[in-house]
Amino acid sequence: MAIDFVSVLILLILLALFGWLTLRAWNAKRAVVKWPGCVLTGLVTLSLGLVAIFAAIGFYKLNERRTNPVADIRVAATPAQIARGERLANVCVTCHSWNDQVVLSGSDFIAKFGFPPVGILHSPNLTPAGNISDWSDGELIRAIREGVHKNGRSLLIMPVETFGNLSDDDVQAIVAYLRAQPATDRPTPTNQFNVLGALFMNLSDLRTAQPPVGSVSSPPPRTSEYGKYMVDVLGCRDCHGTRLHRPAVDRAGLHDLLQHRCAPRQRDGADSDARGRPDRIPHAVAGISGGHHRRRTESDVRLSPVLTGRRRTFRRMTRWPHPSSG
Repeated sequence: MAIDFVSVLILLILLALFGWLTLRAWNAKRAVVKWPGCVLTGLVTLSLGLVAIFAAIGFYKLNERRTNPVADIRVAATPAQIARGERLANVCVTCHSWNDQVVLSGSDFIAKFGFPPVGILHSPNLTPAGNISDWSDGELIRAIREGVHKNGRSLLIMPVETFGNLSDDDVQAIVAYLRAQPATDRPTPTNQFNVLGALFMNLSDLRTAQPPVGSVSSPPPRTSEYGKYMVDVLGCRDCHGTRLHRPAVDRAGLHDLLQHRCAPRQRDGADSDARGRPDRIPHAVAGISGGHHRRRTESDVRLSPVLTGRRRTFRRMTRWPHPSSG
């Protein structure tokens, strides 16, 4: 993470200036100048000193290196992998696309999400012409599942708490798709935090690096375990709670959601909701469950009851075949 040295230099100049003014006030012979001057300039100097200390801590956090090992792997990039990876990549478009659609050419986080002016903060261009052009497949897999950059520092705002659950096959499919995308634009600018951004790191740590993730296998399709895998990978609990209990949707409401938000627009070839916003949830679920690009009609929708007891996970709700099922 690059440092905005201009803002750091301004902070240090102000600290030195008010420190010097504090000494001048302390050496003043008239009490009416000495004590008010010492209090005012001393408080400003102390405040600037604390800002400098916490900014240094923030910059250290941003540039701390991790030692997660990089797997020596080369993704085969078969047509089946690329097709599955494209479906899975729909969960990435919110951050890595300026228009919330694939191709993943990156976006300006501050402009798109209304971040405070912390400096320069862009999500990287993930096409072959972008920021990952010189990354190995192992480095990409480590970044996706563990939130670690090629240079070892932590990535920021990377949802590794969900992506860390990706199976080996699915994360390799994503890498295959990233390599197969059309080369778009150019690398996004290098992220660079100013003093405000460094201070912000002490209030809300944006680092998301996790310990190394070993080999992960997805459960067999058409099982409740596979349903839990989908829930974990899609991050459903972020919105619906740890027990998937909010908001409450009854059986009829869920049927209506699947019928009117998934099936009609898939048949019509549309990708946006009634207000014109891109809708990624049906695509993402279809990708995780191995859905093929075919028309989904009411007969395709099969609602199963929620499991009883404390587990409350969803059973498989569609008949979309999984690649491993032939």
